[in-house]
Amino acid sequence: VDPRIITEALGDDPVKASGFGVRNIKRLVPMLIPATTTNKLDNYDRLEDLYGELINQWAREMNHVAVVVGGVYQFTKYASQSGTVYQPVPRTKQAEAVQFLNENVFTTPSFFFDPEILRRIEPTGFVERVRTRQTA
Repeated sequence: VDPRIITEALGDDPVKASGFGVRNIKRLVPMLIPATTTNKLDNYDRLEDLYGELINQWAREMNHVAVVVGGVYQFTKYASQSGTVYQPVPRTKQAEAVQFLNENVFTTPSFFFDPEILRRIEPTGFVERVRTRQTA
């Protein structure tokens, strides 16, 4: 898979872009309760939906980086052009991606463990929700 052409990936550096994405997610988690409880007669369905979307976005960001490891760049070439069509992602880029994944996937994303949110949306199962994304 060519990591430069992944759906919803921004820029030409997946590690850098996903780093920005994770920082934004960390900023958004504390805003969820105030943003979803403006009407005091509503239940917590919106909170649960948006919380789930943040976890899904985190998983997308991690997938953008995961494809760098073992990835291959593909170039459109014609018979008259020199050079190869496929080139492995440089070792340094792959090492960067592995480091990022170690820090952001294989280390539990504790910023999602907000007890104020979790007590409102689910009695159990959150750990399983994150574990599923970590192992996908």
